[in-house]
Amino acid sequence: MLASIQDKLESTYQISCPFSVDEFLLDESHRAEFLAKVPWLSDSQEALLVEQEEEDLHVGLFFDAKLLAWSRRQDWTTGVMADLRNVGPLVEGVSHFVYLTWRAGQDQPVTQLELELQGEVDKFILLSQEGSVEGSHRVFQGLFQDVSWLKTLDPEETNRYETALKLASQYCHFLKDRFFGLNRHKALFPEIRSFYRMSQSEKIRHIQA
Repeated sequence: MLASIQDKLESTYQISCPFSVDEFLLDESHRAEFLAKVPWLSDSQEALLVEQEEEDLHVGLFFDAKLLAWSRRQDWTTGVMADLRNVGPLVEGVSHFVYLTWRAGQDQPVTQLELELQGEVDKFILLSQEGSVEGSHRVFQGLFQDVSWLKTLDPEETNRYETALKLASQYCHFLKDRFFGLNRHKALFPEIRSFYRMSQSEKIRHIQA
């Protein structure tokens, strides 16, 4: 399923990611190593682990073991897409990986806030049942209402997640009202492809305009 999510993101935004997500999944030995170093990972369903060493960028994608096993038994179908609890973290993790490596391939910077903001938008876009009004409302409610944060997060991390969620909620509400239903779905793609290519400051200005 992870490769299918990457393919869906690349076709949606008309981009070409230089790497395959499956090649950067942490194996069991590396999972255990990072769990020992970063205890909060045991409470997380997904995390993109990044280390920059001069000009080199080291990337690893962590998923909860049960979630990863579940993903390997599934295909990208409408029924599976409706399972926000499981599919949401998978889309978010692949979204972070694709956005980071695509931007890095273009020698463009990216912030943690950008990753979180784009990840929320990507979840809404990919899981909104191919543009149906009913599906977009259900996904919007599932993503942006009744949200809670891990207690292990520090105040700075919590603030970043809250800011990203607020901005993404505003933008996805605009998309839902403007582009879903009544044969308006095709007009969605120029908008979200332009947004994808904006810098963080440009995205925030665009949302708040």
